[in-house]
Amino acid sequence: MKTKNKKFIITSLVIIGLFLFLTSCSKEDSVTNPDDNNPPDPITPTEVKINNFTPQKPMWGDEITIVGEGFGNSKQNVEVYFPGNYVPITDTIKSKGEVLEVSDTQIKVKIPYNTEIGSDGYEYPLGTHNGWGNIVIKVKDKSTYTSPDYFVYYNAVPFINNNGINPLGISGVYVVPGEKFKISGKGFGLTKTEGTLTINGNSVDIDSVWYNVIAFGEGSWNMIGKLPASLGSKSKELKDYAFSYSRSGRSYSRTTKGESLPRLKIISNTLPGQVLGGTSNTDFYINGENLFANTIRFSDGVFTTTVAVTGASLDATQVSAFVPLSVLLPRGDRLYTVTLLDTEVGSQVIGGWLVGYVRVKP
Repeated sequence: MKTKNKKFIITSLVIIGLFLFLTSCSKEDSVTNPDDNNPPDPITPTEVKINNFTPQKPMWGDEITIVGEGFGNSKQNVEVYFPGNYVPITDTIKSKGEVLEVSDTQIKVKIPYNTEIGSDGYEYPLGTHNGWGNIVIKVKDKSTYTSPDYFVYYNAVPFINNNGINPLGISGVYVVPGEKFKISGKGFGLTKTEGTLTINGNSVDIDSVWYNVIAFGEGSWNMIGKLPASLGSKSKELKDYAFSYSRSGRSYSRTTKGESLPRLKIISNTLPGQVLGGTSNTDFYINGENLFANTIRFSDGVFTTTVAVTGASLDATQVSAFVPLSVLLPRGDRLYTVTLLDTEVGSQVIGGWLVGYVRVKP
């Protein structure tokens, strides 16, 4: 009897052990089943590390690749923040990049570039900015940032400031083909050969660029160019001048109204130093280049009178005028400043061009 009970107990224990073993195997199989369509979220890495990124000096809005460790494989778990971009790093909405691809050792992300359209229809970067700083990466509840050895230094996107084209006239830009002018803005590169500048589709020589050294790799803030002589024309009407600058695949254009004049140059003249009453020949000639100005002004500082210029044109190399003795002689002994000017462009030709002086005596 005792033997039978002992066999029963052993048999029962074997059956129970076999049941527990089979149950355990069934649970393990259900976890590792390759057909399971709902795998758990990737585990949070123990460490997130940035090794490097390319390109080293990107523009705002560029895509960059960050190489490191512990990024996981889910875009939903990764956030990347950039410095500058016209907003502080604490502004997580505007400084947050768009994560495009993620692997455990690499992140591809688009840098934000925050702009707005002004009332004039032009695109403007927002606020003030920093040209460099840390990149911050968050993977779930773990985060890291680039060390000072791996700061990002931006190359600014080209931008021309409002009223950033000089010299400016009363009604617009006073552009003088063949003369130099200045453009202020950002992102003009660190050398004059990095970008191209055009006006109304005409190529413009870039004379020089210069920048604020505090901005590091951001790019020059000012540029000097030289207008093509082919833009010269004399007109009462203001014209549209489209300034366009391109660099590294980005461009910015701004159109402003202005007057365009060729460079007027006086080489010599036959203005007499003194004219006496009874003189019969009062004509004189002016020799030079681009003698388009249409008026001669005689002034003693109080009284002013003018006479027309004969032969004035954009291509003229000699024009003529006369001393208006019938007006000047009755005023007695006076010394007059004689100035060549143009009534059609008015104040844009500041002060006119001095021809010389003449003394008129009864």
